[in-house]
Amino acid sequence: MAPLEAINIENSILGSIILDNTLAYKLDELSKDMFSVSYNKEIFEIMKSLYKNNYTLDIPTIKTKLDELAQKGNQFEEEEQYEEAIQAWKEALSLIPEPQQFYSETIWFLAAIGDIYFQKKQYEKAHECFDKARGNLSGEGYGNPFVMLRLGECCLEIGDEKNATEYLLRAYMFEGREIFEPDEDGNDDGKKYFDYLRTHVENIE
Repeated sequence: MAPLEAINIENSILGSIILDNTLAYKLDELSKDMFSVSYNKEIFEIMKSLYKNNYTLDIPTIKTKLDELAQKGNQFEEEEQYEEAIQAWKEALSLIPEPQQFYSETIWFLAAIGDIYFQKKQYEKAHECFDKARGNLSGEGYGNPFVMLRLGECCLEIGDEKNATEYLLRAYMFEGREIFEPDEDGNDDGKKYFDYLRTHVENIE
């Protein structure tokens, strides 16, 4: 069987189960080893995990719940109930099947949690969150200016100057000096980090 045919067949099998949840029981009759493509192996594992935990397999259902928890966390944050916000966002992360790095939605929750840790000067915890966001398999973390900014700032705070320079420079390349400016309330002043970048990289203005 040609590789392309195998991929099409595997995609059809998995797609049929996603589109028709009454076929979810078929997952028990399949195994990871039956799939030849690593991408489909991962999707199969995710679908089986959802099925075993009695979650609906359709993506819209999961995203709706994630949106609810995202808003719940935002409300807690606005009320300065930071621990409650973190718990809401961690609950959302728990709904994202493994490997969580496969899903771009993971980036938002990791960044939200990491930002609270950063504001509380818990730089090690913040670094862990933003580094995971950077490594998301979608590639969207590494291309996210805010993730790059915070990761660079965290690296500098924990003494990792080499990576601090790389990530702060990426943030600068995405959005220029503006990304280091304070917000409209005068908070989150990134002057310290911009000054560091300017002294370590030429032609930064």
